[in-house]
Amino acid sequence: MKKDMPMRWSPNFGRWEYEDGSPVPTVNRKSVKTEQPVKAFKKFDDAKLRWHLMPEAALEEVLKVLEFGAKRYGDLNWLEHADEVQWTRYMNALERHLKRFKRGTDKDPDSSNYELAHIACNALMLLTLQLKNKGTDDRAKD
Repeated sequence: MKKDMPMRWSPNFGRWEYEDGSPVPTVNRKSVKTEQPVKAFKKFDDAKLRWHLMPEAALEEVLKVLEFGAKRYGDLNWLEHADEVQWTRYMNALERHLKRFKRGTDKDPDSSNYELAHIACNALMLLTLQLKNKGTDDRAKD
């Protein structure tokens, strides 16, 4: 057995093989008696983000709001002028959409997109400004 030689999966042959193309011998596990249990698959990704938790359908609605804004103002216009904007502009927009949603309006009359998608979009814009330390943080300080 070539224990020290690297192996690769060969999709053409549906088997593991060594770099020189020779097949890695297979073992019928049922016929092999061993004292040690077969080890389970391990992958050390505990500290990595689990993107499958992200609600894709909701994010698509947020993207529709961003597309609407891009058509009206230009791609990433909100970010290109981030240093010139006060945070309260996005906070006010978020509040307007929230008030309409609380009153029973599901879709924004101007864009026909969901009010909640507008709220999420404004929240993401604010978070981006905060993370990038952009714009003017003009929140009321207690």
